Amino acid sequence: MERETIFLLFLIVSAAAIGFGLAAARLRQPVVVGFLIAGLAAGRIVDRWSVDTEIIEAFADFGVTFLMFALGVQFSFRELVEMRRLVVRAGFPQILLTVLTAFVIYVATGLPLATCFVLAFASAMSSSIVALTLMELRGTLAQPAARPTVAIALSQDVAV
Repeated sequence: MERETIFLLFLIVSAAAIGFGLAAARLRQPVVVGFLIAGLAAGRIVDRWSVDTEIIEAFADFGVTFLMFALGVQFSFRELVEMRRLVVRAGFPQILLTVLTAFVIYVATGLPLATCFVLAFASAMSSSIVALTLMELRGTLAQPAARPTVAIALSQDVAV
């Protein structure tokens, strides 16, 4: 793929992210929601081109890196170390229980076992950046229940 095409693709993705992010903020919605919609919209546009999947994966990795950076800005290293007990006591058991429960449900639907396995793990994941943004917007980030929620979401991020 030519450099000009990659640059144009980058511009489209960036413009969509900025535009939908600003629209979400103007509608008093989390900016992350705008970014998700931008990804869907950009995906539709890019689908019409013959774009190498490695390039799309690189853009996706770039986006995940920025989301994780935004998440890291929310916490100090000391806070993350303090949450490690919550992660071990609540996060990983929650993931295991959710995976097992989802796996049983998916198997009962008659799907192939490999599909059930993948769907079960996908069911156990959340987006910590979305959860943090929503808690911050609602003013619940300082409440006692927020720490376990954040610990579980972070453990799910680590599990991925």
